[in-house]
Amino acid sequence: MDFHLITKKASIAPRTTRDITIPATPPPPTFLLLPSLAPTLPPLLPIDEWIVHNKQSPWAGRREGPPVELTDEQRQYAEAHAAKKAEKEARGEGKEKTEVVAKSTFHGKEEKDYQGRSWITPPKDAKATNERCYIPKRCVHEWVGHTKGVSAIRFFPKYGHLLLSASMDCKIKIWDVLESKTCMRTYMGHSKAVRDISFSSDGSKFLSAGYDRNIQYWDTETGQVISTFSTGKVPYVVKLNPDEDKQHILLAGMSDKKIVQWDMKSGQITQEYDQHLGAVNTITFVDNNRRFVTSSDDKSLRVWEFGIPVVIKYISEPHMHSMPSIAVHPNSNWLAAQSLDNQILIYSTKERFQLNKKKRFAGHIVAGYACQVSFSPDGRFVMSGDGEGSCWFWDWKSCRRFKTLKCHNGACIGCEWHPLETSKVATCGWDGVIKYCPHGADGGDSAAPAPSQAQEQAEKPGVERPETQAGYRGAPRVRHEAARGKRQQPPEGRATGGGRRRRGLHRPLPSKKHPGRRGEGDGRPPPWTAGSPNHRASAAWRRQGRGKPGR
Repeated sequence: MDFHLITKKASIAPRTTRDITIPATPPPPTFLLLPSLAPTLPPLLPIDEWIVHNKQSPWAGRREGPPVELTDEQRQYAEAHAAKKAEKEARGEGKEKTEVVAKSTFHGKEEKDYQGRSWITPPKDAKATNERCYIPKRCVHEWVGHTKGVSAIRFFPKYGHLLLSASMDCKIKIWDVLESKTCMRTYMGHSKAVRDISFSSDGSKFLSAGYDRNIQYWDTETGQVISTFSTGKVPYVVKLNPDEDKQHILLAGMSDKKIVQWDMKSGQITQEYDQHLGAVNTITFVDNNRRFVTSSDDKSLRVWEFGIPVVIKYISEPHMHSMPSIAVHPNSNWLAAQSLDNQILIYSTKERFQLNKKKRFAGHIVAGYACQVSFSPDGRFVMSGDGEGSCWFWDWKSCRRFKTLKCHNGACIGCEWHPLETSKVATCGWDGVIKYCPHGADGGDSAAPAPSQAQEQAEKPGVERPETQAGYRGAPRVRHEAARGKRQQPPEGRATGGGRRRRGLHRPLPSKKHPGRRGEGDGRPPPWTAGSPNHRASAAWRRQGRGKPGR
């Protein structure tokens, strides 16, 4: 019989008997002999050495030995998995991004004219045709060239003779607006859908952000990619600093809750703003470009000092929703934020960035869509797309809806007001079409039509515009002399109820129960007052003892 020694320390228990004395030192350990345990228990070794030598223990490290040969079933499974992974990488679905060679195609007649001017040079006689903006009447032109939905459009800065569009078909196109109204150049450099685009201040270059996690800096004229930036995350919005001396500074709102700032000259990241709790949707410069406002999926607005990654204003309320689009009023005093609870909210750009509770634009359906909001160049109108393919126009002062223009079959995502031809609007949607809507009925001339007499009368202070009559339910009655003069006045002797009401004949005779009231703007003194004809007649009748006249 085999025996195995196991050490067991004698337990010392407190004793309460006075006769027994507790020894000062514990007794030595005792050894127990147990039969037939030698094959199953390890030898007497320290605990660490026993763990290292025991390969069956769950605490043991990785086995060090010759590789074990796979069975036929395991080998077949490994080969099938490798083939499936190679097929995914061939289709571009693997984790490793596929490199796309950036290229561009020019579609115009010639890149330079007979004077050597480039095709992106703005016309010399380009200037504002009218100081006032008017609502477009209908869509007169369509640009069709994208095979999938268009996500963003941008007019050429200051002149608007070219229109840049980004689409979900991974392409960027630029269109001629003034003359031929055709596609001038196509930029192909992204492997996935393009999310956002942004021109430089002079329009000679532009930025593009795609879902392939790349930001590309393009030359507008030649179509070459100047540089590419990436952090490994999806950029949702890209913006250059509007200052002329800071056109080399790039800001990008990423899907990992950060705003990343690059110096495009060195290609290095110079700053990171990482206070948001969700993906960053918009970047808007305010206060002479010293500050910028960002919105995020965390349903908050944050104001930053440019170059300092510390929030100077944090706006978050329980009733707030995500704001995927923000526009600045032309007077730079207000921000219009498209809220996903189907309304447009107005915030001040002053120190406190307060919400203007008196201005609120609603009626459209934008829940779930990142529809763009925009202002007219004169600041009199607010424009926005909606999820049903319509373009909405509101009056800035009264917050009343002027017109709804049906533009697209799908959602109307983008809308831009022409910077010079102030009565023309471009819209884009998920149906892949870009539409151009002027104010004139024919849409052929570039100049805005002269306002009619009714429009001039409606533009006077205190007078409602004629569009409000059919623009919304319960619109006030149009008050101008042209409409009032068309009413047929009844004869003097046969006054109807309306005529009697206009001349004040409907008023009851004065008494203690119904005292006399002043006429409604007729300039006559109130009845039965001192000095009035009725008062003098009443006094004469009282002296004769006849009482009041008419009784």
